[in-house]
Amino acid sequence: MPSLVEVFNRDVVLSYLRPNPVAVSPLVQSGAFVSDESLRPLLTSGSSTFVVPYINGVDGNVEQNYGNTILTDIAMPRTIDAGEMQGRVAYMNEGFLESVLGQYLSKVNSLELIGGMLNKYWQQAAENRALATVIGLRNYDQANGKRFTTDISASTATDASRWSVDAYIDAESTMNASLRGRGVMFVHSRIAAKMRKQQLLEQVTTSDNLPPITVYNGRAVIETDTNTQIGTGANAKFITILAGPRAFAYDSVPGPKDLKVEETEPFLD
Repeated sequence: MPSLVEVFNRDVVLSYLRPNPVAVSPLVQSGAFVSDESLRPLLTSGSSTFVVPYINGVDGNVEQNYGNTILTDIAMPRTIDAGEMQGRVAYMNEGFLESVLGQYLSKVNSLELIGGMLNKYWQQAAENRALATVIGLRNYDQANGKRFTTDISASTATDASRWSVDAYIDAESTMNASLRGRGVMFVHSRIAAKMRKQQLLEQVTTSDNLPPITVYNGRAVIETDTNTQIGTGANAKFITILAGPRAFAYDSVPGPKDLKVEETEPFLD
């Protein structure tokens, strides 16, 4: 059997990769995670952390400075909520054993297969990173007053403490009206099963060249059993996390050693 070095062609494998493998993810199709090219210079700056500015929208509910008879009236400047947020670079360092790939290389179009597997791998890695981020935000909220938490659980499960569309609507109603019925939601597999039994899940195509996504009341559904369950048995509690449109900005840049099979580096003695 030929070795991986003999049959592997980096340029050909790259030709099978999507320009943006994460684009097919429901996270991106839902609009909750938006690619921001302005982050790319920061990702390649060499620093593991960086600062990005933010600005919140102008509140249209504040009484406007109307004038009917005094044409020279000058409005008092409004205060706009803005500031800085800290970002952190996440470096992905993964390798694959030749012996695992060798089984595929002897039977199928290996380069196309590798490219296809990497597309899915990048998507799953991005979704796991996104989930870790929102779980971290939830943990922060739990330790700081639970302002963004709606808790219907009880020590002993009852009908009122179980998942229902009414409970979902009540929780979503605490969000700004512009954020309802849009974005993404992370749910445990048992909650996703209840949604299917209630026949409230639908498949929605957001683009002709992308696969359809599963949607619940307007939100893309990400099914995960990671950090979405507390306890076990009949009284287990399940965590559902909602994120509105454009809740997160992301981007990624290729590394100089992506898809390298082997490499030697000179060193000074």
